[in-house]
Amino acid sequence: MKKKLFSLLVLFVAAVSSAWATDAVPAYNLSVEASKHGTGTVKFFVNSKEVTGANEGDMVTMTVTPDEGWWVDAFGVKAEYYGNWETAGSRRVPAASDNMDIKTTVDLKYERKTLEGVAIYTFKMPANNVRVTGAYKKLSTLYFNPADKTDLMLVNTSTYGDVNLEDGKTVKIEKVEEILEGAEIKLKAQPGYKFKWVVVKNTSSSQP
Repeated sequence: MKKKLFSLLVLFVAAVSSAWATDAVPAYNLSVEASKHGTGTVKFFVNSKEVTGANEGDMVTMTVTPDEGWWVDAFGVKAEYYGNWETAGSRRVPAASDNMDIKTTVDLKYERKTLEGVAIYTFKMPANNVRVTGAYKKLSTLYFNPADKTDLMLVNTSTYGDVNLEDGKTVKIEKVEEILEGAEIKLKAQPGYKFKWVVVKNTSSSQP
C-alpha cells in the first residue's frame, strides 16, 4: 500500500512539475522602445503564441504594424540588447544610471510585408533581454490644382515610378496618394508648356 501511495505521489509531483515547466516565466524580456519618428505596434510570437518574453534559442516571430498614415521602413527596424547589465534570468528594464556601453544588434531576418503593410521578421532569442525600435515613414498625398493640371503630363516618384496625369484625355488625376516620405518627385510638363512656378505646401488632411 505504501509503495502504491509513493508511486502516486511521484506521478503527482511529476505532473505538477510538468505543468510548472509549461507555464514557467520566460528567462528574458521582449520590449519595445517608442520610435522617435512615426508610430505603430510591435508584437512578438513564439510557436504562434503572443509573448512578452522568450528563452535563449527560441525562434521569435515579430510583427510591426504601422498606424494609419504611416508605412514601416522595413530595413530601419532594429533589435538590440545590452550585454553588460543583463544577467541570466533578469527581467528588469535598465535604469538610467546603468552603464550600457556594450550594445549588441540582434540579427533580424526580414520575411515579408503583407498587403496591409505589416512587416514580419524572425530572430533567434539571445541570452539577454531584447529591446526593439520600430521605424516608420510618413505617407502623403500630392494634390494638383485643377486649373493648372493641363500643364502637367506626368509625375514621377522614386517609390512608385511614373504616374500619368491623363488617360485618353478624358480622365485626369488630381492627386497621387501614399507617397512615401523622402521620395523624389519629378513633374513633367505637357509638350509646349513650361512651369511658371511650383508651390509645395505642408498639409495633413485638406487639399491645398
